[in-house]
Amino acid sequence: MKYVIFYSILTLCFLHTGTSIRCYICEPHMNPNCFDPDNNELNSTECSLDSFNEYEKNYFGIHDNVEKDIALACIRTVVSDDSGNVTIGRGCAPARSNLKDPCNPIRDIIELLNLMNVNQLQLHSCD
Repeated sequence: MKYVIFYSILTLCFLHTGTSIRCYICEPHMNPNCFDPDNNELNSTECSLDSFNEYEKNYFGIHDNVEKDIALACIRTVVSDDSGNVTIGRGCAPARSNLKDPCNPIRDIIELLNLMNVNQLQLHSCD
């Protein structure tokens, strides 16, 4: 259940459409093929700054648009709990820069879930 909550929130954070780069976006609890990076059954999705800004405005009330010259990148997260359960998520995010780390929202979600007494989740990689 904790992974369903985590990846539902994560997908909302990073699911964008538009006319820019294409990334695989999937959640393993909905698509077991997400675990396999070589699986050809995964469909890629286009990501754009406009849709990213629109999402932040609608869901978080953030009205400051991301700069138009910021790059987007594909992101892959590997999360485990104390029981050794591992799950992988894939999506789109602003590229890592000196000013912004796309992993920070994921860390915030993990911290929120821990405050909700969800078993400890750890972010092993965010590439």
